[in-house]
Amino acid sequence: MEELWREWAEKHHLDINYVHSIIHGRTIEEALSKISPHFSNEKCVEEVKSLAIEKLSKMAPVSGAVSFLSSLPHDLFAVVTSGAKKVALPSMYGAGIPVPECIITAEDVQKSKPSPEPYLLAAERLNKHPGDCVVFEDADAGITSALAAGMRVVVVGSSLDLKYEYQKLLRVDNFNNIKVSFDGDKIIISL
Repeated sequence: MEELWREWAEKHHLDINYVHSIIHGRTIEEALSKISPHFSNEKCVEEVKSLAIEKLSKMAPVSGAVSFLSSLPHDLFAVVTSGAKKVALPSMYGAGIPVPECIITAEDVQKSKPSPEPYLLAAERLNKHPGDCVVFEDADAGITSALAAGMRVVVVGSSLDLKYEYQKLLRVDNFNNIKVSFDGDKIIISL
């Protein structure tokens, strides 16, 4: 995502650091509105969505993610994104990510991350108690959302500068060493 926003920011002569400080965990509409009211219009939204589809459909997944997600039953995990479905699906297909039965996108909720609503909706659709869910997140807004929903969080990626209160959360660079096993109807995730 950062690369496509970098390209967009350069095209519009904007400070990339400023743009990057805003985009994580937000919908395209929210990000554009926060960047400047000037960009809060359908033309700019469609421009970013088109660029996102182009870039994300060619993007490689985090190392080990495909193997990890492939080891999970497709009806027992969800993808929760602040992005639009028309962006999320091509990016999952392009990266070879298994597509679960439950996908929560910006169109499914009234309030996106950092509100807990997206993760609570995912738990509801999976018929799981939020406290029984483990979320793998790579953005502050998503971490805030999952914690507010009462879920356990594993931070993915070492480059994310975490808020102080999140620095003690479990953190992995990638999915390479994550193992999945089953005990009856329970999924056991070993890090």
